[in-house]
Formats: sequence, structure tokens, C-alpha cells
Amino acid sequence: MKKIFWLCIPIKSGLISFLIYNSSFIISAQGTWTQKANFGGTARYLAVGFSIGTKGYIGTGYDYSGSKQDFWEWDQVTNTWTQKINFSGTARNDAVGFSIGLKGYIGTGSTSSGMTKDFWEYCDTCTGAGVNEIENQFSISVFPNTSNGKFTVSCLQFPVKEIMIYNLSGKLVYHATVNSKQETINLSAASGVYFYQLSSPSPAGEGRGEVATGKLIIE
Repeated sequence: MKKIFWLCIPIKSGLISFLIYNSSFIISAQGTWTQKANFGGTARYLAVGFSIGTKGYIGTGYDYSGSKQDFWEWDQVTNTWTQKINFSGTARNDAVGFSIGLKGYIGTGSTSSGMTKDFWEYCDTCTGAGVNEIENQFSISVFPNTSNGKFTVSCLQFPVKEIMIYNLSGKLVYHATVNSKQETINLSAASGVYFYQLSSPSPAGEGRGEVATGKLIIE
């Protein structure tokens, strides 16, 4: 059966009508939405967020009490929110955020004193010492580094429970659950710079204990 539709478009000087003959309109929607755990902080707007691996982060923003400074982590695996250390800059809203590798960045925005241009780096596994000192703290070695993708991770301080490797974009390219102080990995990935994250069992036997990170080079 043939269908005829009139399409009318208003313009400044009048109305333009088009005759659409023998046509049908089809709207095809793809994907699904699944509700997850509500954000752990107060309801707000103009917050900022970024992701690192399987974790998402949201912080700052504005609620009825004013600009915010709190900072929250969402775990994709457990679907839970955990409050982290507050954003180190002044409370603000409408900031900009992004991530590179295993670090997140927040800057600019609006504070009670006006617009700002300061810029901050967030590292969930750092203690202010940086990646190299964290590696040394736990007597971690990765060899060979540089490699062709096959390398060994050794840790003298604790058995490794979980190994995660990210590319420079923060995408998880390797994940393994283990229970040893030394593990050989054969990573099929393009040459470049990667970041590894090693986790030990927590003292209670659940979740993560110590976490250490480092840089990995594949040629």
C-alpha cells in the first residue's frame, strides 16, 4: 500500500511543504540501559568524571549547599561506590576531567571566587612518591622490560592476586587472577607503552590489599 506524507518546515518568511510519496518512516533503536547503584555522594549537577580501567570517578559539582570537593569511585565489577580522598583543589563546579593511562586529571571550572585555571592529577595507587618508588617499596621486578610481549612479574613482598595491564588510553588489555609471587605473562598486544597494576589479597581475605603499579614497554 502506498503512503503519502506531508512534511512542513517553518521558515522566517512562511512555510515550506514537501510531499513524500511512497515512503515509510522507521526508527531503529539499539542498545539497552541497566540501572546501577546510585551515586554515593549528594545529588548534584555540573560534576566532573573520568575512568581508569574498570573504575569510574565522579567528583566536585554543585548541590544546594554550594560547590563540592568530595570525590567518589565506582567499581564496575562490584557495582559499589567508595569515597576517596577529596579533590585537592578548591571546591568547584563545571570543571573538566580526563584520564591518561592510570592517572586522572581535573582542572578549570568555577569556584566561589570566580573562574579558575588550576590543573590537578589524581593517582589512586600513588602515595606522592610516584610509580617508580611504589615499585621499589614492594620489591617488584618486571623482566625483561623492554620485551616482545612475554615477560615475568616478580614480587618479593606479597603474593599477587590480580594482574591488570592498561594501554596509554586507560583501556584494560589484560586481566588475570592468580596467587603467586612470580607469574609469566604472554601479552599479545601492539608495541608501545603499557601500565601494569598488581594487587595483593587483603588481610581479611576479601577485596584488594596492597596495590603497586609500573610501566611496561613492548616492542
